[in-house]
This record gives sequence, C-alpha cells and structure tokens, in this order.
Amino acid sequence: MNVASRNRQASQPYGRTLISLVVFVSVVPLVVLLAAARLEPAGRGRAVEAAARGLAGRLRQMSAKAVASGRAGAVVFPAGEQDEPLSEAWDADGDGVSRADCERGQDDLGVLFTLGRDQPGTSISRPAWEDIADVPPSSGRLSIEDPAVRFGRSRMVVFDPEGHATPGSLFVSDRRTRLCAVVVHGATARVRTWCYERGEDRWRLL
Repeated sequence: MNVASRNRQASQPYGRTLISLVVFVSVVPLVVLLAAARLEPAGRGRAVEAAARGLAGRLRQMSAKAVASGRAGAVVFPAGEQDEPLSEAWDADGDGVSRADCERGQDDLGVLFTLGRDQPGTSISRPAWEDIADVPPSSGRLSIEDPAVRFGRSRMVVFDPEGHATPGSLFVSDRRTRLCAVVVHGATARVRTWCYERGEDRWRLL
C-alpha cells in the first residue's frame, strides 16, 4: 500500500465525522424550533387557565371579606370600551359601592391591576371566534359582537355583606387559541371557572 492510499483511508473517518457534525448542527435548531412551536400553544393555554383561576380566587376572597367585615366590596371595570385595568373598591360611607362614590372619593378605590401583570399574554378578552356555545349556566350561542365583560351597565362585580353578588360573567383569553370564563352567581356569590373546548364546542369546569 503506498503513502497516498494510506492517507486517503486515514482521512475517510475524519471526513465522515465532519459531515455528521455539520448535519447534527443543522438539524438540532430545526428540532428545537418545531418543539417550541408545539409547546407554545400549550404554554399560552396554561397561562390563560392560571389567569382565570387567579381572578376567580380574588373574587372569592372579596366575597368572604365583605361578609366578614360587614361592608360591600367590588371589582370595578373601566367605564369605557376597555376592559382593563381593574380595581378593587370598598364601601366607606355605608350605602354600598357605587361608581359615583368611587369617583367622588366617598368609597375606597384600590390599586389598578391587569391580568397580564401576573400572567403575561393574557387579558380580559375573547378570540375572534364566531358562534360558540355560551358559558354555563347560560344557554344559546355567543357571537363575535358579544362583550368580554357581562355584568350589566354598572360594569362592576359587587359583593355584599349578606353573601350576595352581582351576577354575570367575563372572559379571559390570549386572544388566539385559549378561552376561559369566570362566572359569578348572584344569589350565592358562588364563583366558578370554565374553559372552552373548541373542538367539542363545550365548556369544561376547572
């Protein structure tokens, strides 16, 4: 065997190793990107569920505090077309919580907050989905024109010392792939959290 032949044989393993390394370096980023694309919707879904649970928990705490303290409390939504930021308010003059009293400083208005502060990418909103099932206990269908906050003209969720609340619901989403709802029952002040299963067109209780 001459020197040239030996050199060619010696270089073959190195050449194969170099090609394998190049292929590996090229493929790994692609695999990572594909994995991230699969995990991103799941991550957003968990954030939406966590945001809805967190807001429901906050409402339950307000209900309990209203009963224990003997004074009404409320979550107040903006008066205009925006649904955030929210604030807590507490009756300070003995006549319940009202938006007018909050604006005059007669009721105690707390610090403003948003859902995205604790769960980035989430908000009080709905994806632009047409014709979906309404959240229980309501029946019927929701259209894209239906609002994300449904607590009447006052746009307040009020909890009184007798254990009652303003009935209604609100929607929490990432505006794209996941939708949950927080429902307040008026007679009992019970707060429930639901998530919408789009493929089945139904709501699942969290």
